[in-house]
Amino acid sequence: MTFPIARYARAVRPMCCLCLAVLFASPATAQRPQARPQQQQQQQQPQTQIIRGTLVEIVEKGRARNLVFEDSEGKRTELALTGRMKVEVTAPGDASLVVPGQFVAAEGVLTNKQIFVRELMLIPVRKGQRVPVGRARKLPPKPGQSQNAYQVSGAVISLTQDEDYPEYKRLMLKMSPQAPVMLESGFTVEVRTSNLEMAQPGADVTIEAQPLRGGRLVPTRVTIALNDPITLETLTGEKPEEAAGGDSPDGSSEDGNSAEKDEQ
Repeated sequence: MTFPIARYARAVRPMCCLCLAVLFASPATAQRPQARPQQQQQQQQPQTQIIRGTLVEIVEKGRARNLVFEDSEGKRTELALTGRMKVEVTAPGDASLVVPGQFVAAEGVLTNKQIFVRELMLIPVRKGQRVPVGRARKLPPKPGQSQNAYQVSGAVISLTQDEDYPEYKRLMLKMSPQAPVMLESGFTVEVRTSNLEMAQPGADVTIEAQPLRGGRLVPTRVTIALNDPITLETLTGEKPEEAAGGDSPDGSSEDGNSAEKDEQ
């Protein structure tokens, strides 16, 4: 009996073609780059536009405040500051601002039960203001970061020269859990506040805005950076007390008054 080779070949041929099509199509499909959800989200997000200028003034209109600034070409623009914007004033500072009652925050490395810090951020606290609760917490793992990295914040208790390490200053904060903060020699202080009363004409203005359809820009963040270091008087809003033995309001000297009493 003769096997029907021709009929068998005709039956198998479509199956072979199908297998070859799947075989050659699968690698192409697997190698096709597919956008990740995070990449798609980044592609969909509009790029932030940066606008820079110089502060002219802050105009108060009732409860509203408008920021007037000039660009590099001298064009003035007035921007209404709304609650949807994050408005911040920054300024350089020094160790003289780190006084009891002021609130500071920093990131450092825990070594021998002490947290070593190079940069200190100070958030001014004026009389009558409520001080945030301080704390020390370990930061989550991050490439290039120490495994013992900590974030600390709290109201200043004291700032003294460390007895064991003369090149360091010991900063004690109201925070939980409690741990000494060691400020390295040459540490920097940056003041950050939302108090626009500290803004001064001539400061650098940086505005971050999100573009919308039609070319419209919606500001989301405004930073006013002061160039000159800030003083403790400006920081607290209080004038320094007059030195003992100084002139009294009527122009007479306290020492002179006491001398007159002695003569009598």
